[in-house]
Formats: sequence, structure tokens, C-alpha cells
Amino acid sequence: MGKRYLLATSSLLALLASQAPSSANTIVGYVVGAYDADCATVDCTQGGALTYSTNGGTTYDTPSLFFQNIGTKSWTNLSITLTGYQANNNGIVQTFNLPNIGPNSVYQLIWNGPTTAGNLFAYDYDDSYGGTTSGTDAAGHTCGSGSGTTTGLCAYVGNFKVDFEGQIAGGLPISSLFSPDPNVGGGNLQGTFQCWEGLDIDGYSETYCDQHTLTNPGTLANILTGTGQVGGGGAVPEPATLALAGAGLGAVSLLRRRKKKAT
Repeated sequence: MGKRYLLATSSLLALLASQAPSSANTIVGYVVGAYDADCATVDCTQGGALTYSTNGGTTYDTPSLFFQNIGTKSWTNLSITLTGYQANNNGIVQTFNLPNIGPNSVYQLIWNGPTTAGNLFAYDYDDSYGGTTSGTDAAGHTCGSGSGTTTGLCAYVGNFKVDFEGQIAGGLPISSLFSPDPNVGGGNLQGTFQCWEGLDIDGYSETYCDQHTLTNPGTLANILTGTGQVGGGGAVPEPATLALAGAGLGAVSLLRRRKKKAT
């Protein structure tokens, strides 16, 4: 039974190795966040000479993400899924398709949807529930404490996390999962809360994050090859790999039980 156990273990390891893509977890780009800013005020090219394009609109009082393709092939079938994880927007999920992003280029996605309650893609996102909170709450959030903000717009809006998915031309998947909070949805590369949505860490508007000063939180995440990749940290195992590992370990466990019974 010892040889059979060793054979099963060796076969499992070989099978897992054969299923792991050789290019998994390779960095192919970056996601840079900004609030009230565009490429005139933000180094959205990581110091390089990338071609720049935008989805239009103004960036005033509005979040933006810069998707930077540092490779030699276009990105296709691109989308972002936003998931609200706190306050009034908790549990709301919205998906948006993005245009192809060419090699050695950067695309600025500006939040420019209608500023209505429940729209995670709202222009002036932090004001989408304007006026529903006022004064200072029990947690110490002082509405109107940001530069140029007003108490009348204060609201418990809630931050969201971002799931970016797509392909490199030719079929290799790419992805990045991150949020402004280092402890939610993959977090971010900087490891501290980043005010790129205009909301503070608890999801309140018109407090210290709403500064209107061309804010550049900087690089929030890596874009990696593979699916379900955590842009701010380690990779999430792909479901197929997890299932394969479970089946293989189950076979090894069965052999061990048979050996014990025979003994």
C-alpha cells in the first residue's frame, strides 16, 4: 500500500502542476485611483509614455480609475463589477463594460452616471444620498468638515469594492479585485484606506475625504493574469484548481483508510 499511496500523492502533485498556468499571477498592468483629478494632475502613466484616453465627462467631485496596460497586446472583453459593502449601498451590485485598452496605454474611467440613490456609478458619487445625515454622528463623523463641503449634503452613502475582469488578446484571462479599504475585497496595494471615492472609511460623505484638492491616492492594485486575482495581495485559487485538489486529496485519504483497515 505504501507504493500506491506514494503513487497517488505523486500523481496529484503532477496533475496540479500541469493545471497551473505558467503565466499565472504575472503583473500586466496597474489600477490608479484619483478623486477630483485627471491626467493633467495625476501621473497616471507610472512615469512612462503610455497613450491616454478617457470615457469623457468631468472629474470634479468624482472618482476616477486609470487602467494601465503595460504589455504589448490589447486587453479585450473588459468589465468592472462594483459591489457596495456598507451603509445605504450595502449589497448593491452593478457591472459595466469597458472598451478595449490597447498595448502601452492607459484608460481613464470617470464616474459619470446619474447622481441618484443606489447608483454606484454616479457622478458626484458621494452626494448620491445628499442631505440624509447632518451634524456630527455617534461615530464622530463631522459633516461639512471637508474643504468646501456643506452640511446639507452629508449622507451615509457607503464605499464599494471593484472586480475588474478581461482578457489579453489571444484568450489569457486577466483580473484584479480591490477596494479603498485594506481589509475589504482584496484591499489595496497601499495597505491603508484610500479616499478615491470621496467617502471616509465608514462610508460617510462630506467629511475629511471630500477635499476637492485634485486628490491622487495613487496605485490601488495590480492587474494580474488569471481569474479572481486579488490586486492588492496574493492570488485567489481558481475554482477548477480547488476542485482538482479536493478530488486528489480525497483519493489519497481513501488509500490511507484502506491501508489502516487492512492493518
